[in-house]
Amino acid sequence: MDNELEQDIHSSDERTFESRVRHYKFFFTLPEPRNGLWLDPPECSTLIEETFWCYIEGHFFACVLLCQMTLESLFRALVSVGDRASFYDIIEEAHSQELIDAEQRSNLHKLRTLRNQFTHLKPSTHPQSLWRLRVRRGRGEEGQADDAAQFALRVMFGILAKSPFAL
Repeated sequence: MDNELEQDIHSSDERTFESRVRHYKFFFTLPEPRNGLWLDPPECSTLIEETFWCYIEGHFFACVLLCQMTLESLFRALVSVGDRASFYDIIEEAHSQELIDAEQRSNLHKLRTLRNQFTHLKPSTHPQSLWRLRVRRGRGEEGQADDAAQFALRVMFGILAKSPFAL
């Protein structure tokens, strides 16, 4: 049994090797946070590490969700909003406090909308279902999800590479 399990894992590793290499290479295109990631709340560093491994292994929906969770947690700690404030409200407050610029604000709202597509799935007959969006964009499910994860990672690391996160 153990030998069969090991062979299955080895076969999976061989089958996914090229995509994992491609995913690693993508990380070298992202802005690097200066002086490492000293974040508050500290759990965000763990979220970022999990985000990395989700992307490497091709768990793209999870990667998008973790990017959004990380950024929401970080900004919630920086801006004065209530515990029940939505991510939309947090983004708007971060922009009004000049913690993010207009482009970052726009990208965060795109990330919020993207996250909503993954967390509030619509039936395939709905005009905004992931299936219909995939057909309209001419991308397969994995390609569309990979694109979404790359966008989320660019947004997150772009923000983490600037003040107030970059020391």
